[in-house]
Amino acid sequence: MCATLTPEVLLGLLDRAKSFRLVADQYPEAVQQIEHAAPGDVTLYRDFRITVEEVFRFDPEDTLVFKLRLENAGESEVVYQPQRLAARVGQNVYHASITDASGIIPPQASATGYFAITGTPNGGRANISIKNRFSIIVPRVERDVKLILPE
Repeated sequence: MCATLTPEVLLGLLDRAKSFRLVADQYPEAVQQIEHAAPGDVTLYRDFRITVEEVFRFDPEDTLVFKLRLENAGESEVVYQPQRLAARVGQNVYHASITDASGIIPPQASATGYFAITGTPNGGRANISIKNRFSIIVPRVERDVKLILPE
């Protein structure tokens, strides 16, 4: 990971991804350096599915931000660990550098979550293209396990 990539920088990238549509409509030149795609890649689990609605690439930071739709068709809530979200590209797994997701998908409902991956696990540049096929890894937890929420 880039030495200058602080939590504040990562939060800023999440915010830029979330406001991409609004900024692109009003100030197109402000988003020229951001690559964007809406791949619609779906990862199926036993009782829920994850769709990559959008992916944003911030090249100077070597970071991809994913906007996910998490859909639960089951009768009970799905509880997962947002801080452990990851993206699989081919044989490589890239763990979240920052997340913004609730950790719960209510029954018969959907939720939106965001997470970013940055560089390679050993700290180098990954240079991952937004044109890849992404599988999203969602680590589940049992309901009686407490989610760790940052203070």
